[in-house]
Amino acid sequence: MERSLAVRDFGQVGPLQSQAIWHALASRAKRPMLTFMRPAGPYVSLGMHRHQDEIDLAYLEEQELPLLRRYAGGGPVYLDAQQLFFQIYLPKEMARGSRTKLIESLLTPAAGAFRSLIAEAGLDGYGEISANGRKLCGHGAAEIGQGVVVVGNLIESFDAATGSKILKLHPLARERTTKLMERFVGPSSKISADDAFITEMTAAYLKLFEVEKLGDLALGEFLSGVGEFERKLADPEFLAGTELGIKPPSQPISIKVRAGVQLLVAEEVGWLAMATTVFGRLEAMEVVKDGKELARWDAIGLLAKSDLGRAFLHRLAKFKPAA
Repeated sequence: MERSLAVRDFGQVGPLQSQAIWHALASRAKRPMLTFMRPAGPYVSLGMHRHQDEIDLAYLEEQELPLLRRYAGGGPVYLDAQQLFFQIYLPKEMARGSRTKLIESLLTPAAGAFRSLIAEAGLDGYGEISANGRKLCGHGAAEIGQGVVVVGNLIESFDAATGSKILKLHPLARERTTKLMERFVGPSSKISADDAFITEMTAAYLKLFEVEKLGDLALGEFLSGVGEFERKLADPEFLAGTELGIKPPSQPISIKVRAGVQLLVAEEVGWLAMATTVFGRLEAMEVVKDGKELARWDAIGLLAKSDLGRAFLHRLAKFKPAA
């Protein structure tokens, strides 16, 4: 195997291309590769095994936001030009150890490079690249064809209002989601990735793979594969998940804001119950009837796994108000 790291910055590309390129490269990976790209416009990406019912399709149509399904896992995410995408690829035979350990090893160099922009950045105990509890990078992993890929994005700033509007939620649940995204997603003030950041990332991965040489990533290696994945990812049946047998989400809905932060939502006609958990603790619980708040508990601080915490979450999971 060639002892080099192939690197390419694709610059700004269309939403469909921003997905098709890394799918194609992963499927043909014969050596370590590192790529960068930035979407030319906003869109929504849905994980391989998640249902479209999680998404407000009417809002996407109104805003002319494309929807694409990716081979990597995870829920729906809002992506735009304020995010620099990066991808690390390995041939399958180089992807050793557990999935968690592999992702950690492939994200650690990126976390170091993030510190050139935010000094407090690092890989936290929840497996996220974050700073002061705020997620700086969304990530996922997939095995496609010959290769394994870990995909990530440097979030320069995040539009929390739009990020929550793409989800099919009760208005109050959307409001809570927006506030949680404002607290925990993206840097506290806008940052900007430039050529120096890409140079820093490249140096970090050269060190990881213990190579000194940059290999050439010739266009001929993947151009035909990109077209193939453009057709696959744009296929309405693949997008709908028809072949995958995906089932709609069940109650309660779990909205993952970042690893360790989620909003649990249970809804019945006229009734709404919600619980916010932040890094293992119940932060808030509330019950609403016909748009009016019946009960709310803030700053609870209870461990989500405590007896009372488990009791509430269990009740929420089986939420059915009395007649």
